[in-house]
Amino acid sequence: MKYEEIPEKIKQQELQILNSTISLESFKLDLSNIEDMVYEQVENEKDEKGKKIYSNEDKRKKETKLRCLSDSNYCKLIDKIKETEIQIKTMNVERDYNRRMFRLFYSLKIEK
Repeated sequence: MKYEEIPEKIKQQELQILNSTISLESFKLDLSNIEDMVYEQVENEKDEKGKKIYSNEDKRKKETKLRCLSDSNYCKLIDKIKETEIQIKTMNVERDYNRRMFRLFYSLKIEK
């Protein structure tokens, strides 16, 4: 890679990181929405006598988690979140490498 191309490459990487971060936040919001909907269902469930089935907060949370994990869309979102987090970390490493290379080339150029 040429010295002159590095700033543009860094700029493109920054944009990719930004876009992936926005996607990540969107996935997390979708995940939270699913959790909220399931929690509300669990919280409102009643037995035949009209008594709440899950009156204990810990039981509601556990039941919510179990139901979410049995939802394929929820599991797909978890996978997308993990994948996107890995992509962001990888892009950060690549961008940081290019920044260091730019500094190195710049310092060598100045010394000449």
